[in-house]
Amino acid sequence: MKELQSKPVNELRLIQLLQLKLLVEIKNTTAKLGVDYFLIAGSLLGSIRHGGFIPWDSDADIAMLRKDYKKLIANIDLLGEEYFLQCDESDETNKTGFAKLRLRNTLFIESGNKDEGISNGFYIDIFPLDKYIHRSRFINLINHYVYRYLIRLKAFKNGKVHSSTKLRSIISYIICLPSFLISLKKIKEFQNKISQKYTDINTNYTNNFNSKYGLEKQFIPLDMYIPPSLTEFEGHKFKAPNKIDSWLKRIYGEYNSLPKKQLEFTNNLMKNYTIDFGKYSYLIGKPELFVLQELELYNDD
Repeated sequence: MKELQSKPVNELRLIQLLQLKLLVEIKNTTAKLGVDYFLIAGSLLGSIRHGGFIPWDSDADIAMLRKDYKKLIANIDLLGEEYFLQCDESDETNKTGFAKLRLRNTLFIESGNKDEGISNGFYIDIFPLDKYIHRSRFINLINHYVYRYLIRLKAFKNGKVHSSTKLRSIISYIICLPSFLISLKKIKEFQNKISQKYTDINTNYTNNFNSKYGLEKQFIPLDMYIPPSLTEFEGHKFKAPNKIDSWLKRIYGEYNSLPKKQLEFTNNLMKNYTIDFGKYSYLIGKPELFVLQELELYNDD
């Protein structure tokens, strides 16, 4: 532990620690509201396999039941001044179907895309979990395809016009040509109609329309989430799905197997982003213990 805390913090690790700061803010704010959240995806996997961030990971993910997600959005004022909850309700240039808690006065944006909107700082993703019923595989594929296409049109209209390569950018432009014929308001209406279709239905299943894993894998019984359990992540306790092992196996299969060359992949991916740590720049190269203390994240329990 002493060796880890004396190790100099590089850019990737500082991104992770700033995301930890964002996670702690969500933890504290949801506690004030009396609502639940769940560490999911790579963050949940990292908590079990590594006790924190997957070493090569550069993002953090949580999910909330739609009713709790809406309550968080309705109480943005509870967040500290250095944070911004980016969603359709707070930023008309929002490019996703979910919320991001961002750190103000920093920058983390894909190179070539528009630096506009209220904030483009480091972030964690907050995914709403919607009520869902059993549908055929074909219907699920169509629903997810249409939803993700709407999100793509929305992102294009709001400035996400460049992809990782020139060829992909050209293809994206062609695919998004219909966005010139549809208003942003209509796109958002269609998006919400699809994802929240079963809001008033009595069902014990949820789904995450914004997941890259698709509606089949994300068709999860409510009791896999509730009541939430606790998992340790970077020395802090966070809420997680009730049945962590079942959740991870459903999404990843044999989740203890380590992939190859992921750190190299992450480093190459980060080259496609414009990064500015703002007032936190001085922390690069400092010992991790010092950085944790500066960010008020040190936990000596």
